[in-house]
Amino acid sequence: MSANLALHQIAVGTDICHVPRMVRIICAGAGGDASPSPSPSQGRGRLERFIQRVFDSDEKPYIEGYARPLWTMSTRERSSSSQEHSVRRLAQLLAGRFAAKEAVNKALSPYWSGLRHITVRLTPDGQPYATYHAYNKQDGQAKGTAKLSIAHDKDYAVASALLFLPTPMPWQSAPTPEFTGLAGREMAYE
Repeated sequence: MSANLALHQIAVGTDICHVPRMVRIICAGAGGDASPSPSPSQGRGRLERFIQRVFDSDEKPYIEGYARPLWTMSTRERSSSSQEHSVRRLAQLLAGRFAAKEAVNKALSPYWSGLRHITVRLTPDGQPYATYHAYNKQDGQAKGTAKLSIAHDKDYAVASALLFLPTPMPWQSAPTPEFTGLAGREMAYE
């Protein structure tokens, strides 16, 4: 039995992010540590710079919705135990999204994409996925969607990405007319 087979590279990427790293970004003063700062805008500035550098315009409203209540507080208030839950929740969100973007970026090799060109989204039922726009000198541009899995456990967020690249694998560069595919079935190339 012959079937047409579209040749694409299946790519997998995984990344892990330390949640306390994101807590430091949220609670940081001008010196880059988690010590209290005299100005609430200094800690907000570091968080805003991180959001600007990593997230695109479609993601920012969602992220800022979690961050906005913390922006009205001083760095000392953000570091207090009464706000620990809000800071932790935002840190886990940032760590999970950052790990997801890095996982997609790793799966995109040999393509290259900046983190702002990878957008993490949720389906209506809450399943994460990413859209990406990447570039490779040899093959040009690639746009697509990646299936994501994001998990959190105390101090770590981990993400895996699965996507299909338009580049064939190296052994597919000079295909033979037919080969025996999965389960011993014959598959024909186009």
